[in-house]
Amino acid sequence: MRRRPVAALTALLTALAGCVAFAAGTARTVASAPAARAATAVTQFNGKSSDRAAPSCWAIKQSFPSSTSGLYWLLTPTLVRPQVFSCDMTTDGGGWELIARGRDGWSFSYAGQGTASTVALTPTGTDAFAPATLPSATVDGLLDGHAPSTAFDGFRVRRATNSAGTTWQEARIHFAFLDHFTWEWELGQPLTTVSFGSNTQTVGPQTTHFTGSTYDARIDSAWQLIHTGVLTNHNQRKGFAYGSSVHGSSSSASYLWAPSNDPSGSYALPFTQVYIRPHLGDADVHFATIPTSGLAAQPVAPTPSSIPQKMDWGVGIPQIPSNDPDPDGTALVYALAQIGNTMYVGGKFERVLHHSTGTYAVQPWLAAFNLDTGVWVRTFLPQLDGAVFDLAATPDNKLLVAGNFTNIDGVSNTAGLAEIDPGTGQPVGGWQASLSGPKFNSVGAAYARAIYIGSDNNVYVAGDFKTVTGSSQTVTTGGIARVALADGNPDTTWHPFANATVMDVQPSNDGTRVYVAGNFSKIGSNNTNGAAGSYDDGVAVLDPSTGLPDTSFVSMHNTQPTHGQDAVTETPTLFVHGGQQWWIAGYDKSNLSFVRGSVEQPHGDIQVLQYANGLVFGGCHCGTAVTYQDYPQQYTRADSIDWLGAWDPTTLERVPAFAPQIGAVTQGVWETAVDSDQCLWAGGDIDHGPSTNDWLSGFARFCPPDLTVPTTPGPESVHDGMLWWNRSYDTGGGTPSYEILRNDRVVAITASNRIVPPGHGLYFVRAIDAAGNRSATTRAIWV
Repeated sequence: MRRRPVAALTALLTALAGCVAFAAGTARTVASAPAARAATAVTQFNGKSSDRAAPSCWAIKQSFPSSTSGLYWLLTPTLVRPQVFSCDMTTDGGGWELIARGRDGWSFSYAGQGTASTVALTPTGTDAFAPATLPSATVDGLLDGHAPSTAFDGFRVRRATNSAGTTWQEARIHFAFLDHFTWEWELGQPLTTVSFGSNTQTVGPQTTHFTGSTYDARIDSAWQLIHTGVLTNHNQRKGFAYGSSVHGSSSSASYLWAPSNDPSGSYALPFTQVYIRPHLGDADVHFATIPTSGLAAQPVAPTPSSIPQKMDWGVGIPQIPSNDPDPDGTALVYALAQIGNTMYVGGKFERVLHHSTGTYAVQPWLAAFNLDTGVWVRTFLPQLDGAVFDLAATPDNKLLVAGNFTNIDGVSNTAGLAEIDPGTGQPVGGWQASLSGPKFNSVGAAYARAIYIGSDNNVYVAGDFKTVTGSSQTVTTGGIARVALADGNPDTTWHPFANATVMDVQPSNDGTRVYVAGNFSKIGSNNTNGAAGSYDDGVAVLDPSTGLPDTSFVSMHNTQPTHGQDAVTETPTLFVHGGQQWWIAGYDKSNLSFVRGSVEQPHGDIQVLQYANGLVFGGCHCGTAVTYQDYPQQYTRADSIDWLGAWDPTTLERVPAFAPQIGAVTQGVWETAVDSDQCLWAGGDIDHGPSTNDWLSGFARFCPPDLTVPTTPGPESVHDGMLWWNRSYDTGGGTPSYEILRNDRVVAITASNRIVPPGHGLYFVRAIDAAGNRSATTRAIWV
């Protein structure tokens, strides 16, 4: 492919940085702009400037057949703003868009690798050996939301076949089901066909099985094989490897590489380029008309960062109580709750740790930390004699504490469940819901595993207990109860009987159901206090009036081996549960019909679920695991997961943009909480961040990017052939840049407050900050 002169590359690099040419001068007051008139259509979408960005390289080649390979501006409604891409206008009719290139060391990260500008500006040559890939969201933008599995020409993989890079191989990969793009090819995304030149073979889709951590598309085991998994002889470096009989060189300049410590040089990693060719013409993309009043502000979604904040405080030294119902569970943190500016942390720990000084304080089971600074609150020193499994903040800012303790601060009738003052840690007088038992475990104390405050002013309690004793009445039950939020007195008319421990409980927001999960196989009995129930295999939907299961609900995991379920949650449209045997499943709330499930392999028990900030967060025993979507049916895609993940609340698809970078000892994540700053806290046996040197102990905090929208630019004006506006400011920090919209789309980006308008039409201006928050636009002005 031809390469553009250095001067042209430099000019485009400047454009990529978000700058456009503008004349020097100072702002001045001018008369009102003329009234808006009908927009003038722009027909020459040849990709040679941002205002003439084309929907695809293919569209440019169709409209301008003489177009040569090089750099072009592209724009689709999904991309939002024009960007520069490298187009191959020669191969197989041209129109190919480069989305990645590199030799060895591919990360196959959903977020991309390197920078988008390096993909465009350095498409080939030895300077391109360090892999660079477009973010998966950008690839979806180039496809304008069309499923990658529908890409007519597939994904084109161009690989060097010799060390000099003078001969090449062409391959085409067709995905079976992908509805959103992902770079995690090494996980085993289902395919339909793979082609090497004229040799095409059907290779899938796979049936219901898992390929583990390796992936290959092959016709033979030599040159017609693409292996993207880790190979031991590659020093853990991934790429688009050939088969074992293809040998490479360890030279830094070799287009066909193998490490020097492998004498055979097998499974050579070639320099590789990956292309797509969306058949998108001008008539195939549809930009929404902008009203003359302009567009509203567009803040970014509050998706947490995948990088946890650095913490200097934590909890440490597992402390397993003698009456522990789960002695194998050695995680440090099982409970999190915020009141005011404080995050309360409960679990099975002995100490509070200060990392930078190496000091500690003995404060077992329950401690408090400042929300903003993370500093331990030294005045909160409750004394318990057992572990804390759950916490909940009441509407009047008291703290409900659930666990397997027999008392708090020596106060009687505070076994397993109590309300305490969040300042002093002392039990609140007049509130009593003491547990006794246990019902199922012959060794240990009665305990509450989970609590949830319902909209009916009741506290729903799950665990292993026979009785709940309030200040004026006692109820006999089987691991599930509800008590009055006001004083803790149990409801004697509601006492479901489970035949084993109940791990989680949550009433529906509308008060018509109560979701429960646990180790039980039956809810209800024929004894005095219960009625005949049904077998539910670890998950059930209860009637809030009778406590009996809804027999119309059939959990999909009944068809799979299971040892119980650990967690439930509710979204606006779904009931979701997850648990042992690595399973998560969602059901339509309107009729409890199954919507979607997935399984984590080779391990991955779901231990906590929470709907917050428009996402379903799930913590799991799933270090370096893979989520296979749509299991137990034919799985449709694979995504990596490491102790913590997020799912879409409507479709229950994984949200791979949230890929937390944390390490854990063995247990993973047992609790999550979203604080008032929209940061996600996760607790378990977390012990480090992205690097083993990034100290964490027991819990981590993931915060979203800046969510502050810049102010709207000042009114536009036209003077001396230029479009002017007053600058915006961003209270979130930094200096915003500006997107210039004409008629129905973005046509330019600038850091200045003026621009030479590229053509006639209705113009709007909006500010955008580094995090991607967009201000409201100005009103339309005719230029």
